Amino acid sequence: MRNSAFAVATAVALTALQGCTIGYYDLHGELQTALTSKAPCDIKYFIALESSSYTNTFGEKEAAQKHLAEEKAHYVTATQDLLTKRACKAALAETENEATLGVSVQHQAFLSALPQEWLTGLSFGLIPSWGTRRSTYIYTFKDKPTGRSHSYSVDSKSFNHLILFPVFWISFFTMDESRVYKEALANFIEHS
Repeated sequence: MRNSAFAVATAVALTALQGCTIGYYDLHGELQTALTSKAPCDIKYFIALESSSYTNTFGEKEAAQKHLAEEKAHYVTATQDLLTKRACKAALAETENEATLGVSVQHQAFLSALPQEWLTGLSFGLIPSWGTRRSTYIYTFKDKPTGRSHSYSVDSKSFNHLILFPVFWISFFTMDESRVYKEALANFIEHS
């Protein structure tokens, strides 16, 4: 009985120590030039997704179709929400040929620890580490009538240390991928 209580306490402690990470998404590739004229905002958009995960042990694995459908619904909702807030008439196109705005989302989830994160893990969080997982998301937008297109990449940055445990909950707000997607879409609409 005493051994099982110790095992449970150890498991709870190790689980709690994993919460000593603060992370955020960093958007790259924002356009800076402003539009000279505003055209009527009537958009039919089509969203194409590619999603996979990668681990150092097992390599790359494609996302299941069910997961892709859920992810696509998430992007449709985020796109519709942003375009509606910008007073645009927006509709999801059935096929890519019908769309005036093409959206391509590539998601590569890197699930293994970075080399420097191993040191933090092996020291039970006493040694700090930080790392960047490059191009976790790549958003490519194409305005079909004008032929303009642009790509944005999103890096996932994280900081790991035992002293971050009291504030690890901040990641629930900073790791909001839909916010970053909306920022990229808004930047493309405003500046392309």
